[in-house]
Amino acid sequence: REVQTDEKIMQTSMETTLQLLRGSQNLKDETRAIPLAFHASETLLAAGQKPKWTGDLKSVTVSNSKKDPRGDLTIGNDVGDCKRLGSGDEAALPHYFRDITSHHLPLHINKKRVGVAWCHTAKTEGLPVMVIDCIDVTQELRGSKELYAGPIETVTDWAKNAGFKGVIMGSGLNNADIYAKEKYQMGTVPIEKVDHFDKSQYPATFCDTMSPVTTDDGVKMKGEPVAYVLWASDEFDKHITYLPPDAPPKTISV
Repeated sequence: REVQTDEKIMQTSMETTLQLLRGSQNLKDETRAIPLAFHASETLLAAGQKPKWTGDLKSVTVSNSKKDPRGDLTIGNDVGDCKRLGSGDEAALPHYFRDITSHHLPLHINKKRVGVAWCHTAKTEGLPVMVIDCIDVTQELRGSKELYAGPIETVTDWAKNAGFKGVIMGSGLNNADIYAKEKYQMGTVPIEKVDHFDKSQYPATFCDTMSPVTTDDGVKMKGEPVAYVLWASDEFDKHITYLPPDAPPKTISV
């Protein structure tokens, strides 16, 4: 899908969107308001008007998505993610909705959706591992290092409390690289994606390093990606081959 830039089409689109937003019922219903706000933002961007950001970067909150397509399908468009409507990777979105071991966690500041953490459940020699595939945020916030600390710490705490034995995060095509490369060590981690997996639809961590392996339980996707080690229990840590601290970050191509 290409954004139409014809002046009359844009004017009609904006007028219709504003008219719908004025309806009190539409504003009260989040599943209606979010798509409408998205369309308004798309029209402004097409007109060359970039939204200005004001807010406290340290007040970011993380929530678990309800996987409601009426609002969540546009989450990639909010942040300019490759997994957005109208992109070459939009086919990835249905996989996140049907895969119960994959999650997209919206990031909000002052109730404004500003990003998303794409996460997967994996395992290493039977140990449950939480993978933050990447964190994507809106264009005007991507260079703000302090934004990423809260979401990473929150997901790590969730994983610990849920019984996971380690938390890793993909490198490359990850807005959080600018923060993680200064704080976390990288290592090669043997992992296996839990349950449904379509290699062509999962980016970054689960990509070029993964390959199908036939097991007694069917075909599984396994590999040894290079990732940031955010937290590792003693039992998980022994499976990690750490890169030298002074080694340059190694990215994973898609």
